[in-house]
Order: sequence, then structure tokens, then C-alpha cells
Amino acid sequence: MCGLVIACFALKVNPDNIATPIAATLGDLVTLAVLGLLSTALYFSTGTRAMHPSFAVPKGLTLYCSACRPIVAPQSPDTYAIPLTAGARIIALVRYFLFCFTSTYVQSALLNGWIPLVVAILLSR
Repeated sequence: MCGLVIACFALKVNPDNIATPIAATLGDLVTLAVLGLLSTALYFSTGTRAMHPSFAVPKGLTLYCSACRPIVAPQSPDTYAIPLTAGARIIALVRYFLFCFTSTYVQSALLNGWIPLVVAILLSR
């Protein structure tokens, strides 16, 4: 991003018009990638089988084609993965709240800023 801003200044282009959309797009892509990887890991930790695109390929071909082999999840399900992930998120949420609450500038937003959000959610339904 710093290189992009420097290139914008070299080309005499306003970096706000270019860097802001690219930063937003990269943030969305990183968020989707993290969510996809986490959901895949949690899906396979439950011990279920994944549907693979090679289900329509005859079985004889799957023996010779390594890319057509179906993906098989581990046989023993990790029953602790999902509760452990949920517990880690709750602990992180409490930790972040306490960290933000120590700032005098953020305290009023944490205490009073949720009322308009909750009312907006209730009105949108």
C-alpha cells in the first residue's frame, strides 16, 4: 500500500481515489480467505466426508488420476475443535473489550454507542 501511494504521488494522481478502494478490496479478500480456511478446517474436524467434483468420474479412472481422488476427512472426529474455537473467540472478545475500555476516549462509545445500533437493527426487521 505504501508503494501504491508513492506511485500515485509520482503519477500526480490523488491517492485517496485509488488506495481506498484497493485497501477495502484487499481487506474483504483477506477476510473471505480466513473465513474459508477456518470453515474448511472446522468442517473436516467434524469427521464428515466432503463432496468432491470427481464423484461423476468412473472408479477406474480415480485409481490412475491423482487429481480425481475424493477427499476423505479424518476417521476420528475432533469433537473439541468447534467448542475450542468458540471459546477462543469469546475470550478474545472479552479481552478486546477490556483493552478498549481502559481508553478514556473509547469508554463513552462502548457504553453509549450500542443503543443506536440495536435500535437500527430492530427497526430494519
